[in-house]
Amino acid sequence: MDRVCLTLPDSSAYLPLLRLVLGGVAARADMTFEAMDDLQLAVEHVLRGREAKEDQITMEVEMGDGRINVYLGLLSDAGLRAEILGRSRPATASMPLLHRGTVLRRLVDDCGLERETPAGFSLRLTKMCRCDG
Repeated sequence: MDRVCLTLPDSSAYLPLLRLVLGGVAARADMTFEAMDDLQLAVEHVLRGREAKEDQITMEVEMGDGRINVYLGLLSDAGLRAEILGRSRPATASMPLLHRGTVLRRLVDDCGLERETPAGFSLRLTKMCRCDG
């Protein structure tokens, strides 16, 4: 599998750079525009909707075996973790009605928790493609 890893300060000012990297990987994987857009939206949805900010965010992208895996971490948002695991959480001002796990599952083919540690976890987003890596 081919791998790209990018670590940036945890600031919305860097979201366009993450979109650019994802767009380049998606183009290399011969993804449709719609599939690429879904993957970019999923990453933004996770990073903008968090209750807890980190000092930095690492995005690792693996391409091959007919899929693109995006790992975002290390995250410490307990609410996001609970939603990915399918547990309910109370509505907040930033996410009054939308359950992030439900939204993510509509945008990507699979998502799950990876690399869990006492400090946090990495979130895996998977989108199928025609890539061989």
